[in-house]
Amino acid sequence: MRGGHQEAPAATKPPGSEAREAALDARAIRRIWGLRLLVIGLWCVVAGLSVAEMAIVGSIGLNPVIVAAAATSVVALAPLIAWQRRLDLRLRARLERARHDKNVLDMILDNTEAVIFVKDLRGRYTLANRVLTQRIVGQDIVGMTDDELFEPDVAAIFKEADRAVLRTGEPQTRAYMARIRGRSMCVADSKFVLPGPDGEPTGIGGIAVDVTELYLARQALAQSEERLALAMRGTAEGMWEYDASTRAYFFSERLRQMCALPAGDGPVTAAGVLACVHADDADRLERAARAHVGSRAAFDERARIRTAQAEGGYRWYRVRGQAAWEPDGTLRRFAGSVSDIHEATLAEQRLRTTLGQLAEALEREQGLARELNHRVRNNLTALMGLIGLYARSARTPEVLAEALRTKVLAVREVYDLIAGAPSAAVRLDELLTTIARAVTPGTGDGGPVRLAIDGPRVQILPSAVSALGMVLQELFSNALKHGSLGKDGGKIHVRWEPQAHDGSLLLAWTEHGATDAPAEAEAAAQAPHTNGGRTGLELISGFARAELAGSLTWVIQPSGFTCQLRIGKPAWAHAPA
Repeated sequence: MRGGHQEAPAATKPPGSEAREAALDARAIRRIWGLRLLVIGLWCVVAGLSVAEMAIVGSIGLNPVIVAAAATSVVALAPLIAWQRRLDLRLRARLERARHDKNVLDMILDNTEAVIFVKDLRGRYTLANRVLTQRIVGQDIVGMTDDELFEPDVAAIFKEADRAVLRTGEPQTRAYMARIRGRSMCVADSKFVLPGPDGEPTGIGGIAVDVTELYLARQALAQSEERLALAMRGTAEGMWEYDASTRAYFFSERLRQMCALPAGDGPVTAAGVLACVHADDADRLERAARAHVGSRAAFDERARIRTAQAEGGYRWYRVRGQAAWEPDGTLRRFAGSVSDIHEATLAEQRLRTTLGQLAEALEREQGLARELNHRVRNNLTALMGLIGLYARSARTPEVLAEALRTKVLAVREVYDLIAGAPSAAVRLDELLTTIARAVTPGTGDGGPVRLAIDGPRVQILPSAVSALGMVLQELFSNALKHGSLGKDGGKIHVRWEPQAHDGSLLLAWTEHGATDAPAEAEAAAQAPHTNGGRTGLELISGFARAELAGSLTWVIQPSGFTCQLRIGKPAWAHAPA
């Protein structure tokens, strides 16, 4: 028994020992049976000789042959007995080891948190550990099936997994949510085929683990990480962290965008971090970080850091951090944020150096007011000239009132367009449609009269918006009273194109469907405007030269009125996309 206890722990036996023991047992059994047959043969010889001697002599004496045969059989019995005893000891040791292994296996099965089971090919449980029988099901399940133990939907899941294992012959591992015995669980299981001696499947083995807490923890972690990622993306600050155990730096994507650091999760070293800091600030920033780690002084510094947008450009940032230490005082982690304070820092520096900037800002505001007043006076002067012209040429008070109404309405629409930002530029297409709606309602909204505009995105600079508005108002008024907009089906096509040779903007005004004959067109274009040798077109032509640094030319054609307005380079610019 002592030898059996010494050989019991299977884990201490070297690989291949079981096969060698089986071969030794087989050889010992063959030898035992050989010796048994030899002893039986010798005893048969002794018995035969004894019978022969009795028949011949009449009595049995000490025949040397018989004595020798008997002695030989006795001698042969000694190794037989020894080998038999050795085999018995070995079998007892193996039986003891098997009992020990079974006890260990039973302890593992009954004390593990995992569910372990075995099914036959018909889906009946042949083995189940205590977790399954007592904690989950609450009864002995040997001989029962999934349909008898679980809800139909859960049983269907289990049976489908069994069929997949038998169909493929390969282990199947998966995780799923199920409601088992009134409790919602997240289960991860692994099923595999149990082969028989001939290699054919004899059953299905399985191990299942309740990973509900892990699943919920992962969900909570994923939600927490998502909230953190959204917060990091939504904040204007960049986050950084230094792990003292790995000596690795973490930089948020926002911080990598702010500074000249590689995108993604590329490694960043201390030298790489300091290389982004301005040479005049790097030593100060490093000393402050060491003071915080060593003496736990506050770490809140300003430094210039190279930006990723401009080569060699630096911006002012506020760098703050807080370290975490081990119980023995060694650094464990150092984390913080980086805020862009460039504008605030520059403003502070400007305030420190001079208070005259306030006066300069006030002067700029006064200049804008003066510019606005200048535009108002110029526009009112031009409006008064046009009013005087129309007053002398109007046949009735109603005609004069309508002319004055359209002029004032157009001026109001222009000022409504620029009132919110008198120093801002206005897109040309917006100005055209605004004047068109004021003078000829429906023209800019797809009404009965059509206005077609075509040209690149350009904007009129603030100093020229009012002047161009007056010119366009006069052109629309002329088209409504004497040109194409006064005819059914009349149209206006306005097209503009930048001129490369002088930087001006050429605006082509073409009316279609206005008159039917050159003489009629000439009369329609000239007669209503003539007054003392100065026409409305000549007035706005001079207005274009003075206020738009350009010119206005027109041609009377049989098909309609055509003019070209050249807007000088100082009065326009390309609009941003």
